[in-house]
Amino acid sequence: MILPLTMEASILQFASCFTQPSFQPFGVIVTGWLLAHGRRVVTRILRAGDGLEVKSFSCYHRFFSQARWSPDEVRDTTLRLLEGYLVAFGPAIAIAIEDEE
Repeated sequence: MILPLTMEASILQFASCFTQPSFQPFGVIVTGWLLAHGRRVVTRILRAGDGLEVKSFSCYHRFFSQARWSPDEVRDTTLRLLEGYLVAFGPAIAIAIEDEE
């Protein structure tokens, strides 16, 4: 997996959203999604992220079905990262998000 250091640093900012065992598959999935060409299907994402070199498909299926992580924290971290990038490039943008809880 070859990603620019800035991308690796961005992915690491999500570590607090996951338990330690859950963060590794998340990192592989995000890295694979960034590196995959064409349609981003799960198999292509796992191959692009070298995930199959480390763990089997079942590990990644368990990530989506059983892993402990906070979708709200992932959302908040994503918005903070986007805000940082958008502020660097121009005027502020207001984003409204409705929480269905």
